[in-house]
Amino acid sequence: MAKSKWHRVGLIALLFISMGFLGMVDSVRSVTMPLMKAEFGTDYSAQGMFMFFTSLTSVGAAFCGSMFVGRRGPKATVLASFLLMAACMVSVFFSPSFLFVTLSFMIYRVGYSFYNVGSNAMSAVIFAGKLAVMMNLFHGFYGLGSTIGPMFSRLCMQTLGMGWRQVFLVILALMLGSFAALLFLKMPAAPPPPVNSEDAPPPKAAMTLKGALREPMVWLFGLSLGFISMIEMAPSSWGIFYLQDVHGFDPTTTGATFLSLFFLLFSASRLLLGSLIEKVGYIRTLVCCVVAALLIHAAAFIIGGSGVWLIPISGLPLALLWPTLIAAALRVFGDDSGVASGAILAICPMVSSLLQLGMGKVNTALGMDWGYKILLSIGFLAIICLLLLARLMKKRRGSVV
Repeated sequence: MAKSKWHRVGLIALLFISMGFLGMVDSVRSVTMPLMKAEFGTDYSAQGMFMFFTSLTSVGAAFCGSMFVGRRGPKATVLASFLLMAACMVSVFFSPSFLFVTLSFMIYRVGYSFYNVGSNAMSAVIFAGKLAVMMNLFHGFYGLGSTIGPMFSRLCMQTLGMGWRQVFLVILALMLGSFAALLFLKMPAAPPPPVNSEDAPPPKAAMTLKGALREPMVWLFGLSLGFISMIEMAPSSWGIFYLQDVHGFDPTTTGATFLSLFFLLFSASRLLLGSLIEKVGYIRTLVCCVVAALLIHAAAFIIGGSGVWLIPISGLPLALLWPTLIAAALRVFGDDSGVASGAILAICPMVSSLLQLGMGKVNTALGMDWGYKILLSIGFLAIICLLLLARLMKKRRGSVV
């Protein structure tokens, strides 16, 4: 029993730490993207295509991850994700062109998707207590890693004189120890099903991936997550360009500070506010957070200039969106959450990749000042999807999570 508890604690620690590394990689990529753009001579359309293809890769990767976790289990899925992400960072170091960088990060997105599917399956077993609280704590470490990432890249490039390529290799070296630890940790057994009695729920057939894609609620979750994903990623994927090209900030100094402040508030929100979600309700929390993020961005756009420093404050409501929606899906689909979340994580990038491509085209045609502001309309679409999801939950379940 004690050994099993040690393995459970070890797995939780490993998931939290590895989620932090994922946050570091994503934020470092955001800071170095303008440097890649300058080195390879690309425009906003190329950046949009980068986001389009890397996001679209997650579609097939989520399907593959969903099947892989069913056959090999969550531990093997997370291990595979580590290997894929390591391959990406080595490939980035040797990239001779922006196309090669894009292909490298497509490999990373495959690994990222495998990690999401595998860690979600692990979470259903090893996270005891209130799911929303634990999921926000778990994803809070993504925010911590994202907070450290920009300052870490600044240290490597300005203090140690490294190029942007070397920064990814340093992160890979730091990741190796935690990844190797997973080899020695065993997954605890899943809780036994309820015994047959008059009070026990009747057994139900397991959901298949094909069946999940026929479920309207899965599609509403996927659409909502796609819009939410775009809003959540915008300050790090496009905000750095907004600061540089509209307001003239240096991405490696002021831009790094901007991102670190955003992710500091982002991680603090996940670590400290997760307990409120159980009291307020999942869907109600999501709607309130999207509205708050839109109001903050609108105020920043109206003020202009110094108003850009309001955008990092949006990290407070944005932080709660992804883990709360995933927790809602796990709660709604129960025993079928592994397959259902795989389908949801496949639909999500279909939506977000098209939005990223569209933003790149708008930025090229109208300029970054106008392109970045389409976030307001995307947020409005997210609210509509969440309200439709709540309505369908009420109709099917008799209650809204």
